[in-house]
Amino acid sequence: MQNINHDGVKLILEKYFPYGFNRKLTREYKLFRFHAGEENITLPDDDSELEQAITDAGIYLCGMILPFSKELEESVGGAIQKIMDTKAEAVFYEQLMKELTPILNAHNIYTLDMFREYLHARFDMLKFTDEYFTFHDMAGRNIVHEEIKRIWGEGNTMPPDEIIKRLPYIPPARIKACLTSNPDFIPTADGTIFLMTRFIITPQEKQNIIDFVQRSCDSQGFASLVNIPCESVKYKNYELTGNGIYTAIFNTVLKGKFYRQHRILTATKSKLDITGVLRNYCRCRHECTVSEVEDYCREVADGMYMNWVLTALYDCLVRVEVNKFVSDSLLEFDTPEIDRVIQLIMKGRKFMPLKNIASFSAFPFCGRKWNHYILESFCYRFSEAYELKLPGGRFTSRNIGVIAVKGLNLSYDEILAEAIARERFDLTEERAGQFLLSNGYAGKSKLSRLPAILKVAQRIREASQNVLI
Repeated sequence: MQNINHDGVKLILEKYFPYGFNRKLTREYKLFRFHAGEENITLPDDDSELEQAITDAGIYLCGMILPFSKELEESVGGAIQKIMDTKAEAVFYEQLMKELTPILNAHNIYTLDMFREYLHARFDMLKFTDEYFTFHDMAGRNIVHEEIKRIWGEGNTMPPDEIIKRLPYIPPARIKACLTSNPDFIPTADGTIFLMTRFIITPQEKQNIIDFVQRSCDSQGFASLVNIPCESVKYKNYELTGNGIYTAIFNTVLKGKFYRQHRILTATKSKLDITGVLRNYCRCRHECTVSEVEDYCREVADGMYMNWVLTALYDCLVRVEVNKFVSDSLLEFDTPEIDRVIQLIMKGRKFMPLKNIASFSAFPFCGRKWNHYILESFCYRFSEAYELKLPGGRFTSRNIGVIAVKGLNLSYDEILAEAIARERFDLTEERAGQFLLSNGYAGKSKLSRLPAILKVAQRIREASQNVLI
């Protein structure tokens, strides 16, 4: 083996290969030897010996041998020592790379993969993962969660921006994800984050809550978080309000013992949902307004979802006015006679809009003056021959929908296509949309699905003009 001029090899690597030497390419060796000749530097004849000499003179990163830089190593090492002095445990590569971008770029390290390999090669005392390194063995631990708890101050709450500021070596997105998904952190009404290790509740308060929920589940099948006895808990944890206090109580006291859906608790993983709770509420009412059920929905679901409200109301009561539902016992439907009247109005068709019935003079008295709201309820729950079909399957307060013979195997969009096809107008979006709106098939003239509906209508027309369903 020849004596190798290591200083000469290092000189050529630094001067002529600042972006790296690719040891897999034959032409790289030829070019290296050419520059050595220019510098009067003697190299070993054997390429494998030369490769080893070049590797010893530099650092291997992502398939390339880059010149070794003491300046770079001191800069990166200094930054790491500075972080270690802050007692930080996790350093994400991308965050440290942002801080060191000028010195890294000056030494032609531009990618995260190159930087990660550089750290692996020069700082093997660190504990490495795919995304970050630590100063101690943290395997199997939620490092972001632990770092947030480490920097927490004396207070019970902290603004998210302050948490991010105190953890500059963890990506903000990772911090935010942890704050929203980990039960140790609960958002408050003012936008700060409450640390659950600061939650105050006594053993007796816990037992009172468990007993209350169990009794409620035994008696009615569910319990509502808003009804649990927790005034003293709320007072001691005043930073938490609304859904925050209920989430804290559930996570601390009830989790693992009961199942939660919004603010509803059940003893078993039942099919009871918010709509089911609203139905139970409606069944107990002689009369009920939409507004009352909206308010109850906000209470038990931490929000108001109109589809849940109207579905529960229509399932249990009869709508007699825009904002009023009453018990079935307050009306008496002569179902065969009402179905016969509808049949006469339908004139052989298999569907028609609710609003096509302009007069109710032929309908038998049902205990209330007939209107389209009562007609909706009748077709939805009482008719033996007809059913109510709604756009998107959702109730509205505008009598939008169609009466269809039971068993009609058409989607609502297919019904719209059939209705358009049998009319005598050009199949334009504007004309069709206006037709659907004015006849009560839709609540607006501009529908995102209308182009597809018109294509179906066109095919129906081509197959048979003026088809009467």
